[in-house]
Amino acid sequence: MAIWYATTITTSFIDGSTGAYFNDQDHVTGVITAGTWSIWDKSSLTFPDKEDRTVSACSPVDISVRIMNTGSTMEGNTEFAVYYADAGNPKDGSSVFHGDIEPIKEAETTTLQANINQSGNYKFKALQRPGHSNKEDIRQELWSETITVKCDQKEPEKAGDDPNPDTPGKKEKDNQEVNVPAPTTKPNEKNNEEKATPKEEDEPEQPAVPAELEMKTEEQAEVEAASEQSQEPPKKEETAESTPSPAETTSTQE
Repeated sequence: MAIWYATTITTSFIDGSTGAYFNDQDHVTGVITAGTWSIWDKSSLTFPDKEDRTVSACSPVDISVRIMNTGSTMEGNTEFAVYYADAGNPKDGSSVFHGDIEPIKEAETTTLQANINQSGNYKFKALQRPGHSNKEDIRQELWSETITVKCDQKEPEKAGDDPNPDTPGKKEKDNQEVNVPAPTTKPNEKNNEEKATPKEEDEPEQPAVPAELEMKTEEQAEVEAASEQSQEPPKKEETAESTPSPAETTSTQE
């Protein structure tokens, strides 16, 4: 009987439908925080000009570069900046200008422009759109060619200054002027020239002296001359007395 009951029960389980006699349920409560990711618009910017160039201009002056979108159309703006260095690489210098890049369509090119006020080396730096190359943590940057600004204008010269004091042309001209021989003149012509030369204007003209004053001055001159002669010591008169010879004395005695 036990065997028969066991066989009957086992057969009923195999042929009939099964049912769960025990149900166990677990209720889990919590919050899962998901990060936010920006969606890259598939745009890609590049500077098509790679060769450095020099601009001859004096500040203030506008400098510009071209930038091209080689990817899909941009869905928003991005930023750019201009870096300056007096000499060397502008990447190691300082930022002197900032601006925004408007959306650029696919395969189109636009111009970035900046106004600068001193000579030196400049570079443009542009940032790719957020999420470029599926990199969410960084903003990729790109650099343009180097633009060198030189001012060749010289300071204005003062009035009366010789702009080229040591030019060879001037020296030759001066030498020519110095080495030109003077024209020869004949003796008669020279005398005529001496006669024709006017008196120097610097000497003041003496006023005419009246005749009476001239007579007085002449008389005074004669009186002064006579007084000078009277004051001079008289000259010794040389009296040459000759002594008589012995023959003359005997003749006189005779």
